[in-house]
Amino acid sequence: MLVGGTITIMQPQVSVALTPAQVSDLAKDFTVLIGGDGVGSGVIFDRKGETYYVLTNRHVVVNDGRYEIQTPDGSKYPVYRSQELPGLDLAVLQFTSNKNYRLANIGNSDQVREGMTVYVVGWADALPGITKERSYQFTDGNIRSRLKEGKDGYTLVYNNEAIPGMSGGPVLDEQGRVIGINGRADTEVRKDGALIASLRLGIPINTFLTTRRNSQPIATGSQTATRQRSAEDYISLGGAKAERKDYQGAIADYNQALKLSPNNPDAYFRRSNAHFLIGNLQSATSDLNKVIQLSPKNGFAYAMRSAIRLTEKDIPGAIADGEEAVRLNPNLGFAYLARGSARAFLPDYQGAIADINKFIEQEPSFAHAYAVRGYSRAGLGDRKGANADFDQALQLDPNFFSIYQLRGVVRGF
Repeated sequence: MLVGGTITIMQPQVSVALTPAQVSDLAKDFTVLIGGDGVGSGVIFDRKGETYYVLTNRHVVVNDGRYEIQTPDGSKYPVYRSQELPGLDLAVLQFTSNKNYRLANIGNSDQVREGMTVYVVGWADALPGITKERSYQFTDGNIRSRLKEGKDGYTLVYNNEAIPGMSGGPVLDEQGRVIGINGRADTEVRKDGALIASLRLGIPINTFLTTRRNSQPIATGSQTATRQRSAEDYISLGGAKAERKDYQGAIADYNQALKLSPNNPDAYFRRSNAHFLIGNLQSATSDLNKVIQLSPKNGFAYAMRSAIRLTEKDIPGAIADGEEAVRLNPNLGFAYLARGSARAFLPDYQGAIADINKFIEQEPSFAHAYAVRGYSRAGLGDRKGANADFDQALQLDPNFFSIYQLRGVVRGF
């Protein structure tokens, strides 16, 4: 609640848990996509007149450059001011709009206990070979630990699945209230190479509120020259270069991140994407293998490796990875898209259509999905259904040139 331009925490005496779908619907209205010279997510948490305030990670906006905020309605706004909080991997961005956007409800992170259900939300990176654009993702998990101290403010530990692009997004309780900001991977590996734990770290929202109240924010980037870059900084810098299609530059930044944090799954994941986009499939697969070793329950990694194996025409391998992605995360739409794409080339057209239908229920705006379903329907002799899907794919992506050929072939029969 806003009182005199300041945030106060309002906690009802009795809290009723919302369904995951209800929490996700709330989060979609205040979770924003951050692009430009950084790639991440953020939370709309305050408003004064036509000025909105967005909380994100400092490492998302580590560059002294231009940033853009995309709001839930698809509108894009330039960031005209950003400030970071001393000692925390957090930054506050500002944009102006005369539209009304939902502000996040702020929870009380002091009440967080081990075992609590939490949700992590954000705009994940595009998955090369599967999607061409970033996508909203909602993952569930549990609080594993509360640290007494943590570097850059990271003291919340949880086991939610997350991938690059989701940094700066909210950690939510079962009432849809923000209790933290997601931002870092924590992977422990023994000297013999065995995985001990693959977890995520967040900064409690109360840490932000206390620091903001008791200290003077400073302009983002003003301490960049004196502060040593972190692995997360390099991962963010690489993500921005990849957005500009400077994949070699991105790989160089990910290499720097891995020098600082050799077991960082986010660095391997983004480096894999960059390798894939320059056609280096062997290196892309090698990096995904490392992600899976470090984060064995990461359904995104299996879905991505499925796409690479499909590109290499390893259909059984692509299906196996798609199956594992679905098993690990039955709610991950991209897992069904990956498996469905592989099934279409087996060919298992009925199975492919079933998977793509499942994906479209969640993500109705991806041209690739309609292309795969159209191809499968054509394989079953359903020309009308195939043409409808091809038309929809081209409406979503008029530059999907191979669909023009497929549609022409189907119409010719």
